[in-house]
Amino acid sequence: MERCKFAFVGAPSTGKTTTFNALLASKWAIDHDLFGVQEIARFCPYPLGEEANQQSQVWLLTEQMRQEMHFSQDYPFVMYDRSVFDCAVFAKVLCLWPGDAAAVFSLALSWHKLKPYQLLFWFRPKWCVQNMLQKGSELFQRRIDDCFSDLFVKLQTFEPCLHVMEVTAGSVAERVCFVQEKLTDLCQV
Repeated sequence: MERCKFAFVGAPSTGKTTTFNALLASKWAIDHDLFGVQEIARFCPYPLGEEANQQSQVWLLTEQMRQEMHFSQDYPFVMYDRSVFDCAVFAKVLCLWPGDAAAVFSLALSWHKLKPYQLLFWFRPKWCVQNMLQKGSELFQRRIDDCFSDLFVKLQTFEPCLHVMEVTAGSVAERVCFVQEKLTDLCQV
């Protein structure tokens, strides 16, 4: 099996971590030697969500890149609960960098070219369950989702080979089956 790196991306409270944990605990993950890297925000010493600041986003971005560099070279089949693109989107929505955050998007795109994702699973805010870690408003969630939408339109111009799959299935079991099916197809595991 060739190396395969993928991530769950999207607005807060859309089922990413729940699906991540269920997938990681599945027999399929064990059979395919899947290594999972938990969302790094859980370890961030700075404010998160709507209260995040520039220190938060710099910490998240650098820690995300550090972990991806480490785990992507050590494990052939790695999934991440979040990505550098999440860092760029949150920075833009929170207006933490001057202008339209083009520099952060450029950095995320450059990182992707160095350490490419084979697939991004984009979780859309349809199941909106309250997340105990990041209590967010529906408006904030919608702004994040809209920014992801804009990002993926731009990315298709620069990176037409990057696969982005919208996750729309309702139950956790349906989402896990959907992810397993797409990974099997794309990464030929």
